[in-house]
Amino acid sequence: MLNTERITKLIEDSGMSKKDFATAIGLTESSFYAMLKRRSTKMPRLEMIAKLLGVKAETLLEGTTHNIEPANNTAQLKQYQELVIRQQTLIDQLGKQIDFLMKENQRLNSQISANGLKK
Repeated sequence: MLNTERITKLIEDSGMSKKDFATAIGLTESSFYAMLKRRSTKMPRLEMIAKLLGVKAETLLEGTTHNIEPANNTAQLKQYQELVIRQQTLIDQLGKQIDFLMKENQRLNSQISANGLKK
């Protein structure tokens, strides 16, 4: 079982928001909270969480006595956090471009239909 208190503390100590953290591990914020509530996840995601927090995966499990202090990789964590934010910005921009192109496609299809032209 996941030690959700350790995970939550390490996220807070990292300075990353839970929403950004969830995005970094490929989850929505609500899915992230659901994972914490059920206190379980698959090993690849556990390893991703551990890597992002700078600890060993075992540290995040119940019943372990590992030191919960993250490795001294503050600079690396900061770079990773900035990368996540840049990726989210790019995703948002791409979403806006896709929306624009879909609306433009609909507009052009309407013009084609109005002029009696075949697609």
